[in-house]
Amino acid sequence: MNGSGFESTQSASADSVPYWLWNALPLVGIVLLGWDPLVVVLLYWLEFGVLLLLNAPKIMLASGDRTGRLPDDVVCWPDGPTIRLGTAWLAILSVVVYGVAYLVVTSGSPLWSVFGEMTLSRGSTGEIAAGTVMLTVGAMLGSQLLAFRAEFIGECEYERVTPAVQFVRPIGQLWLFFLVLLFASGHTVFDGNPTVLATALILLKTTGDALAKRGLRVQPPSGAARSRTESFTPTAPPDWTGEPSVRALTLVWTPVIVAGSALAGTLTLGLYGLLILEVIGHPYTGVLALGGILLVTTLSLTAFGVGVLRRRYGGLEYRIYPTGVAMYNTRHETVARFVPHRAIEDCTCYRGILPRVLNLGSVCLRLEEPPTGARDGRFRTVFSSTESASFGADDDDVDVMLRALPATEARRARELIDNRHRQHQNEVKAA
Repeated sequence: MNGSGFESTQSASADSVPYWLWNALPLVGIVLLGWDPLVVVLLYWLEFGVLLLLNAPKIMLASGDRTGRLPDDVVCWPDGPTIRLGTAWLAILSVVVYGVAYLVVTSGSPLWSVFGEMTLSRGSTGEIAAGTVMLTVGAMLGSQLLAFRAEFIGECEYERVTPAVQFVRPIGQLWLFFLVLLFASGHTVFDGNPTVLATALILLKTTGDALAKRGLRVQPPSGAARSRTESFTPTAPPDWTGEPSVRALTLVWTPVIVAGSALAGTLTLGLYGLLILEVIGHPYTGVLALGGILLVTTLSLTAFGVGVLRRRYGGLEYRIYPTGVAMYNTRHETVARFVPHRAIEDCTCYRGILPRVLNLGSVCLRLEEPPTGARDGRFRTVFSSTESASFGADDDDVDVMLRALPATEARRARELIDNRHRQHQNEVKAA
């Protein structure tokens, strides 16, 4: 036990070395280049922006809750990570949520004046400071990309983290930046000795980085959660097959995707663009360019969202076998998910207002509790909670949905599943 504990401590210390080295670099700027301590805070602000942007692809690569492949999954290379296009909405949401918080907390701080001075300065000192900061940010971006390749990809961290967990991981760094900014706002106490302030900021930031890394260390999903998705190889033809109505899903989701794309673009590119225009003086051409960028962004995100939706449901087929229900990926000829009849607790056929208008229905399956009795151990590997909302199902009570089927087919599928479930229960009682 002592050996194991020593190795754990030694590993944690080794992991902290890059944080100490990177966070100590601004001290060189303070001592040798005469930087203001707020420039150090500006570098930390830019660093969080880089981490926030890199968190988006991490969310789309995270596969700790995935055992099957969906039609919209894109494999980067053989035996490599898979880009889950269906989680792009969560990646965009992370950029929007953290980006707005990131912006709100800094827009009224001295950082904007420092940024404006370096941007608008025409003197040699301002140009040197801005150039040095940009060079440092470039080196920081390169180091973060190398860490992304070595740790998240190279050490297969993406296999041990779920998209939801990866979504919340930047919270630690965001709160840490808030503390650094609050500490730096009282820099008048250190007037005349900026080195002391810079050193204090570096110690605070580096210690927080090390604690955040250790506190948010990724653990593999539990065996109970993994066991909810079982492997399956069909040995007989299915009793029933059905396909979701891609046209109906596109009709329902397109307005939602358009509104979400416009809102995401406005809360990110729009807000940051307006602040940058304010710094450089509101040029007319800049406003027109920003409007054009927002329009192109909205159209691009909408086309991407609709394309992913059609790619996913256009390649899915629902199949009912004597042993269970399968979601079959016809694009890649694989089983995306298999649910045995013995694992189904309840089966209902849902028809809301829109499904009735379109003469469609969805079959909702609620699965039994895992052996631990913890509902939070569920991994919804095929459909996300926002997708369930499109046809009115309550995702707290639904684990699997056979979505957007013709009404007659939905009723038939439910009857088959109910009959198979009762047959299994009778066999269990008889045994």
